[in-house]
Order: sequence, then structure tokens, then C-alpha cells
Amino acid sequence: MKKKFFLLILPASVITYSQVGINTSTPQKSLHVNGSLQVVNEINVGGTANTAGSAGITGQVLTSKGTGVAPSWSTLEDTGVVKLSTLALKNSTYSGNYAAYNWFTVVWETAPKLDNTKLTYNSSNGVFTIVKSGYYQILASTHINMSLNGVNETSGTAHTSIKKNTSTIANVNSGHLERTDNVYHTIAGASYFNSGDTLYVEVTMTRNYRIAGGDSFISITYLGQ
Repeated sequence: MKKKFFLLILPASVITYSQVGINTSTPQKSLHVNGSLQVVNEINVGGTANTAGSAGITGQVLTSKGTGVAPSWSTLEDTGVVKLSTLALKNSTYSGNYAAYNWFTVVWETAPKLDNTKLTYNSSNGVFTIVKSGYYQILASTHINMSLNGVNETSGTAHTSIKKNTSTIANVNSGHLERTDNVYHTIAGASYFNSGDTLYVEVTMTRNYRIAGGDSFISITYLGQ
């Protein structure tokens, strides 16, 4: 009589806990590499035993969270590293022939550095609009010209102001003797801006004037929350 035997094999999941060492016989962590490491694709951090971690986004850096906690991806300003958000320049031409005592906004013709995640720029009126709320530091240089004025029409007082919406956050003024054809101001200020706030630089003179360029600029740096 023949007998038939059936062997039933059940799938099983076996979990082992150990430490793996490469070029070391005494690994200190789950994976211990004693040597260089080459990564040809993304690095994922965080996640769980059953879910993938995050690869972050372009430009982010890994930031340590301390012992026993996975590091995380952070933007540079979140790590305390400050970088320039905007650099705008006024070219060598003159703008307008403005009447004495009238304020006019400086229009920067070129913006070779402009981080649109922080603020945007309207090149038609010289106004910046804040995108990311936080503290901003502003440094500007202006050039006011009176060379077209006649005799006894160049002395007076010149002003440069940094404006947030309609409020002044920094102002500089200087008095000048007759035949002072060119006035140069350097001004700096810092303030907290909300998203949607505007930022611009205004100048005026107690004589008719023009706004000159070539040596005029504005730099704006986002400092964080």
C-alpha cells in the first residue's frame, strides 16, 4: 500500500536585531562604516520601520536634532544662516527733473539678485512687496544731482528715507552749500514685515533735483522670523 505525504511550508517573517560593521569588528550603531561613503541617489531621513523618510527639497541642508532623534531637512535661514535676498541697481542714467521738496521713489533698473520666495519687485515703480513674513535688513545708497540748477540754486538739504508701506523706518538728511552738484547718501534700517507689506526708498531735495545712478543700489536681507 502506498502512502502519500504532503509537506506544508508556511511563509514566515523573521526579524533579527544586530549591528553591522564595515571595516570594523565592533560596530557602535545599526550600521557602522569605518571609511568613506558614496551616495549616488537621494538620502532619506526620518520615517519609520514601515515608511520611507524624506529626501528634502533642493537647497535644503541636514540639521541635527540631537541624540536619538532623526535629523531633518532645513532651509538655510531656519539654521540661522543669513543670505542676501535682493540686490538691485540703478544704472548710470538720470531719472526725472523733480521739483524741490517733492518726494520721489528710486526706481532700480536691474535686479541681478532677487529671491522671489522672500519678496517681489515692480521695476516700473521701484516698489518691493514682501512674500515671506519676517525681519528684513535694508541697506541703500542714493545719488541726488543738482547740476542742471542755476546760480544760487544748489544749496539746501537732501533727504533719503526707507519706507515700509507709508511709514518711515530709516531716514538720513544732509545740508549742503552752494554749488554742491551731487549728494550721496548711505542709509540702513531693519524692521518686521508682514506678507503683502511694501518696501521702497524715497528721496527729496529743497532744490530741483534729479536721481542719478551708476553708484546707487539697494540690498535686502531676510533675517528670519
